[in-house]
Amino acid sequence: MNYELREITGNLEMQELAALERQIWNSDHVPAELYRAMQDEGALLAGAFTNDNILVAFVFGFPTRIPGVQHSHSLGVKLEHRAAGLGAKLKWFQRDWCLAKKIHTVRWTYDPLRLANAKLNIAKLGATASQYLENYYGTLTGINAGAPSDRVMAEWVLNDPRVMARHFGEPRTIPDAPEINTVNDEHPLEINLELQTPYLKMRLPQDYSSILSENPDLALGWRLHGREILQHYFAQGYRIAEFTLLGGAGYLLEKMPQS
Repeated sequence: MNYELREITGNLEMQELAALERQIWNSDHVPAELYRAMQDEGALLAGAFTNDNILVAFVFGFPTRIPGVQHSHSLGVKLEHRAAGLGAKLKWFQRDWCLAKKIHTVRWTYDPLRLANAKLNIAKLGATASQYLENYYGTLTGINAGAPSDRVMAEWVLNDPRVMARHFGEPRTIPDAPEINTVNDEHPLEINLELQTPYLKMRLPQDYSSILSENPDLALGWRLHGREILQHYFAQGYRIAEFTLLGGAGYLLEKMPQS
């Protein structure tokens, strides 16, 4: 199927966007009238439309208090269209849109335990993360119910060499790194916070979405496990720099140079 990527315009498309967002997250989100007002004040609202002009995916970002920086609040794709890679396509659309308006950096929050987020944000787009936000949105409903809403802040520097490499499909290099934690059959086990090598690997659950819906106690255990690791290493000057499936799904944490 072919899709048209373009900005979302007009009240009817805003209402279609609000309905799609509720369907994806199974909870209330931004009302259509607020979308319209924010677009008029400089927000990005873009979508992927089918040949029948049906909205099936979207990205929403708005200006921040820092000139040249946009906050990307949400990105969603209807379930039956996720195999088409529309999430990545919309992010590259967002990049082009931002660069045309002299926006150099886009940032957004995401759940660091969900593999789909890690694959897109870190592996495909070349974003990094070094800020941990504990229970950032408070208690959530819908697909995010069942555990504290911890997030990390992804930072996407649009003309950074790593981002350009992803844009042009250049192969990634994943250096060897010792593992911070051990995992057995989707259960987090030991953590070794004494490691201080230039690169470290943090193992992730294979399917945190299923854990969250089926085993709340295990989901909470994973949340606290990931929180302990990332808060510790972010404070030590590390950042999430890569995502890999080699030897089990996980992040590559990279020690950032001293400024």
